[in-house]
Amino acid sequence: MMRELRIWVVFMLVGMCSTGWAWAEKPKMATVDMQKLFKEYHRTVTAQKHFNAEYASIQKDLNEKSEAVNRKRAQLQKIAEEIKGNDLSDEQKLQRRYEGQLVAQEIKILQRRLSAMTQAEKGKVARKKAASMQGIMTDIKAKVVELSDKLGYDYVFDRSGLNTNQVSFFLYLKDVPDVTANVLKELNKFAPGADSE
Repeated sequence: MMRELRIWVVFMLVGMCSTGWAWAEKPKMATVDMQKLFKEYHRTVTAQKHFNAEYASIQKDLNEKSEAVNRKRAQLQKIAEEIKGNDLSDEQKLQRRYEGQLVAQEIKILQRRLSAMTQAEKGKVARKKAASMQGIMTDIKAKVVELSDKLGYDYVFDRSGLNTNQVSFFLYLKDVPDVTANVLKELNKFAPGADSE
């Protein structure tokens, strides 16, 4: 019985070897640093500059509109000083207190409007930025797939990926090529000012 089983196993191994089924080629693997690709891709750099300019414009507008609030605060401070002084009658002081309350309310209204406007503007820019970055990441992934297919890789792993403990998924990779530089070269081939070969 054992002899027959051994003959059957040898027969199966010979059959699998002849068809190439059992001794298939080892999968071809590579790694890529997606964070580096994202940061150094010319479209990311250009988009980041654009969105930084939009945020700076919002901040400038906020600073200009904050001047109105500062003027109202100065007005309120002046009223408070006049009330503390001895130059006004009790009736005038009462009138100035009422004026001060109105100015304080105006300040609160202006601050609320300013805060709502700033949040709305920054929210618009953040949504545009998220959509832009998603499109850029799609481009990068497509280029990784294209180059990996061209170079004949079966698997390409992101070496910048971290687990929940902020540790790389790959603690050890023996003789696995990193194709980051190749992909980055392809991505930036047509960057403004780049020499196209």
